[in-house]
Amino acid sequence: MATVAAKQNLSLRIPHPVNLLLGIHFILLIAFDYLDQEIRLPLAGALVVGYFWVSLHAVFVRRDFLATLLIGLSGAIVLAWLVGFLFIPDAPTRHHVSFSTGLRYMSPFLAGIAIISARTRISLTMLGAFGCAIIASAVTSAILNDYQFLGGTARWHPFSSGLHTSAYAIALVAILALELQKRGALRQYAAIVTMATCLVILFGYGVRTAIIFVSVYFLVDWAASLARRRLVGAVSAGLIVPAALMVLTAFLALIVFSYDFETLSTTSSGRLSNYIERFEILANRGFGDLLVGHGPGSDLRATLTWRWGEKGSHSDFLRILSEGGLISLLAVLTYLLLLLRVSPSVMFAPILALAASSLLSNALLARPNVAFLFFCIIALKMQREISGKSKQFL
Repeated sequence: MATVAAKQNLSLRIPHPVNLLLGIHFILLIAFDYLDQEIRLPLAGALVVGYFWVSLHAVFVRRDFLATLLIGLSGAIVLAWLVGFLFIPDAPTRHHVSFSTGLRYMSPFLAGIAIISARTRISLTMLGAFGCAIIASAVTSAILNDYQFLGGTARWHPFSSGLHTSAYAIALVAILALELQKRGALRQYAAIVTMATCLVILFGYGVRTAIIFVSVYFLVDWAASLARRRLVGAVSAGLIVPAALMVLTAFLALIVFSYDFETLSTTSSGRLSNYIERFEILANRGFGDLLVGHGPGSDLRATLTWRWGEKGSHSDFLRILSEGGLISLLAVLTYLLLLLRVSPSVMFAPILALAASSLLSNALLARPNVAFLFFCIIALKMQREISGKSKQFL
């Protein structure tokens, strides 16, 4: 008995591997601008290996059914990349395909599996410290550095890997503060101050897709919480998703039919014209190309919309379709739907926020430096609502 108690005490003192990985990932996020490429890539590779190991442990040791499904879907993405790269050699953008790009795009999915499978072992104190340090770093960078200009507009200087990555990190910290407050790990006034500070920084960065991301999350989460308090749980879960989709569809239809094409394209920074151009390219592909894509990195190409160099689709879903074909796109959508099915009323806010931003931009699925924070939020929501039930969720 004494030996068992000693082992339990020792396990409590040793941090779970997922917490060590999250700590290293956080350091990479904060120090990214100060590290050479020769250090960034091996560190990112080590993180992917670590997340993959934790995921395999969940699959083969803990027999986590959800983790097994998610890692199978991730494998389907890699398989599509390999087939596209090996058997479609005449792809016009083949020269952009690289191992490092594949590593970058696979990292969020593996991190998500590891974090979700180890959700009961994640340190809330550590997540709170991450949030404080990110805000401090963002404020310090904005104060000490000159404005950065984007699209002719002055923006606060980013603290890590450019404006968009910094903006998504701040948006995620705002959401993290809300979720920690729900868990009782953060006082209400501290959560309000944190969220308000993050929103000020977000508007200082002026990244609209990050603002859309956090706005969708807060709005849908508030609506879901309201519905859960006023309706029976089963009814609530059945009503929230279709009601929110109807409202979103009506809102998008109102925007589309209220403005002409030129106005919409200009307002979207040329995205609408770029999307039409990308769809024309995809429509001219053969069946095999459309099925498996051309490999990670092949989405970069010269475009009539942005003439100052080769650009990506500016949409995670279009990029995934272009690089990994229908197989990869269906795998990613199934990955997200499995997370949603865990608890529709609870998971709808983060999944819809991710989908909205990924539809309109190179969002979290293209930014592994901050995507891990998103999956920490997913893990917190799962831990709070249905801890330990992943094997029975189907």
